[in-house]
Formats: sequence, structure tokens, C-alpha cells
Amino acid sequence: MKIVNIKSLAALFMGTVSLFAVASCGGNAEDAKDTAKVDTVKVEVPVKKTREELIVNRDTIAIANPDSITELENKHSAAVTFGEKNAEGKTAVTVKVGENGLVHPAEEEHFIDFIAIYAKVKGVDTELGRVELQNDLKPAEATFTVDLKGVKEVTTFVGCNIHGIWKETTKVGKTK
Repeated sequence: MKIVNIKSLAALFMGTVSLFAVASCGGNAEDAKDTAKVDTVKVEVPVKKTREELIVNRDTIAIANPDSITELENKHSAAVTFGEKNAEGKTAVTVKVGENGLVHPAEEEHFIDFIAIYAKVKGVDTELGRVELQNDLKPAEATFTVDLKGVKEVTTFVGCNIHGIWKETTKVGKTK
């Protein structure tokens, strides 16, 4: 399909109409070209930003005072739940973003873009699981089925596209 400049197309059409009108009235083609004037109109079409363009803050933030958590901190807190071990000895770890009745917004331009959990495995910080989330207007939640043998605590990282990456540590087995 060929893309045609609308101004050129309109000028061609107007010129054709003008030529026809002038010719039928006894005028000449040169007079018709001078009468074909076309105004241009600027049309702005909103363009949706990509997920990557919406992620504007990658600072890592920790809860300042666990005894006095602010509303902003509650909205970015990771509520961690440890399930039972399965037949393979792995545990379901569910992370929901938001605590104390506050849920993080799930809006087109403000959302949780990832949830990850880490643990020290044989003394080395190791990623146990990570999920990249879309701004699909759903509350942020992820469940990871992981081997927690020898792990005493997990560290969660919750990425808010506007307010940064929120880091918290939870003792294994203690549902928060």
C-alpha cells in the first residue's frame, strides 16, 4: 500500500475540480492552478509510552522505620506468605504488594513492573525468582516455588515504575 501525502492529494483533487470548473466556464488551465489553495491542519495523535519509557526510577529504597511505616511505604511493602513444602521439597512463596489495607495502584502509567526474591545460598546472594509485570491494571502479586533448604531469610525487591525499587527482608516461615 502506498502512503500518499494528504496535502498533495487534496491539491491534486482541488486542481482537478478547478481545472474542470475553469474549462467548463471557458477559462484556461493556468488560471485553474492559481485558484487551487489548500489549508493544512495539524492533528496530534496521542502516542502510548512503552513499558520501558514509563519506568523512570531505579533507586533502591528500604523501609526507613519498620515501627512507623508510612502510607507510601505500605503501598510498596511486600506481603510475603510461605506455603507448605511440596513433594519435591520446594516451598511456594507468595509476594503481594501492599500491606495494612493499602494496595499499590495498578494504573496505565503507575504500576509495579517486577517482583523478585533473593536469599543467601551458601553465603552468596542468589536470585530465587523474578517476574516482570505489565501495566495491565491488576494488583501486583507473584508466587515462586523455590528450594528454601538452609535459607533463613528472603529479600524481596518490588519495582515501582515511579517510586523506585523497594527492598525488604523476611525470615523464612514467618508470614508477613
